[in-house]
Amino acid sequence: MKKHYPNKQDGLILIFTLLTFLFIQGCCSRSHLVKRRGKLSEAMEKASDEYEGERNMETHYERVEEAHVTESCIADDYGDSQVADSPLISSTDSSRQHFGNVLSFSGGSGILSGDDFYGYSHLNIAYGENVSRRGRFQGRAGYMWAPLQTAGTLHHSLKNGTLLLHVGCEFQYLITPHYTFVGQYFVGGLAYHHMFWSFKNPIHFDDGETIRSDSISGLEIYAGAGINLMQTRYFQLGGEVLPGVIFWNDETYQKLENDIFGTFWHVKFRLSVNFIDPN
Repeated sequence: MKKHYPNKQDGLILIFTLLTFLFIQGCCSRSHLVKRRGKLSEAMEKASDEYEGERNMETHYERVEEAHVTESCIADDYGDSQVADSPLISSTDSSRQHFGNVLSFSGGSGILSGDDFYGYSHLNIAYGENVSRRGRFQGRAGYMWAPLQTAGTLHHSLKNGTLLLHVGCEFQYLITPHYTFVGQYFVGGLAYHHMFWSFKNPIHFDDGETIRSDSISGLEIYAGAGINLMQTRYFQLGGEVLPGVIFWNDETYQKLENDIFGTFWHVKFRLSVNFIDPN
């Protein structure tokens, strides 16, 4: 019995379904109340161990108007008439050449822009497929830990440092022949980050809620190069240098306006171990 491997058509169908869901969700949404709690810088100031006043902040609500319901949101025959006839849905080609699945573990350190962080350490796991003799596509998940400098302003407001969890996708392209013992490659990827921290002192709001921690999400874009110090049919050991940037959202999870965490420029140093199942 032949094995079925995911191909490009499977990926396109998944993307098409997700985009359709997001479109329908967006056009069907109505106005709602949004909680506002001031600026993150004010929260950082009042959470600081150097602050001597009351650690209180105000909460207020704003009504946000969104798109009204349209006919396209309730079209019952959209999926039947268009999706069924779409060229994206067709029989998969089980005879497509397969170059092997890859399980990867990686970790290392990195340098962050700004005066509040020493840098960071990170650990990742990835799983993907060699889509050609030289190309590899994989999903990736992991964490980063960024300790605070004692000379920075955030040191007085936050406990220890910040923890970043991320998931994303990555593409690698080998620029040397795959059969050589040493290989060079390019790397590029996207990742969704969520950064967590704890305040040194709790902050009280006039709606009766107290917060002791907060978080914020962002998008990372990175690209770089690596070298496989050893590569065989079943195993690879390599090192990478990956410059990148993380764009943070305008608002935190606790509805504070983000005026503290700007764009994070960083350089990641990564050691990777890859286990290959050539099938």
